[in-house]
Amino acid sequence: RVWDPRTGAGCTMDAVVAPPETGRGNAAAVPEVYRALFGPDEDWVLTVSNDPNPVRLWHWDGRTCAPHDPDPAFAQGPARVQAAAVGRDAQGAQGVATGDDAGRVRVMRRREGLGWERLCDLDAHRGAVIDVALSPDGTRLASAGQDGNVALARLLAKDCAPLPPLTGHQGQVSVLRFAPGGASLVSAGKPEEAGGWCRRWGFSTPDTFH
Repeated sequence: RVWDPRTGAGCTMDAVVAPPETGRGNAAAVPEVYRALFGPDEDWVLTVSNDPNPVRLWHWDGRTCAPHDPDPAFAQGPARVQAAAVGRDAQGAQGVATGDDAGRVRVMRRREGLGWERLCDLDAHRGAVIDVALSPDGTRLASAGQDGNVALARLLAKDCAPLPPLTGHQGQVSVLRFAPGGASLVSAGKPEEAGGWCRRWGFSTPDTFH
């Protein structure tokens, strides 16, 4: 559901409209929504789920919500999508990043007055993508994987440029967040991980964390 706490208005979004298929990472085939995120201007909502159409956009006007028509830029593979992030770059373009259980990370961008376009489709992880994050200025992407790595990429005008991954976690990386200024990144794994389960990374050069 989407709510406006000022007015009490709200609406329901049927983000999972078909029974999940077995073999998509959901042994119990239970309908699940993993993320529901507002767009930068709060006029749309993104949902990701284990539906056969796992990534959906919804119009929100403060009172009602309605599904957007399927957009080819958001086409996904057969794997469920657990991870998503939204943001805006310095030029005002809106961005969406998603990560699926096959290890793929996809980035979509919409510039002012134009439609959505697929910026890149990255084979980022061996195993599921658990979380993704966009830097505050929209120039960098980070993703957390079941494989214990943090994958990084620069977001360019027409493509994404992968950067060396961050390693050091001994198990699944579950959470990622950029600092408000974008100069550092924090990642967290499991509390029982040897050597500490939360790590902070800073930029030593524009394209290198330390």
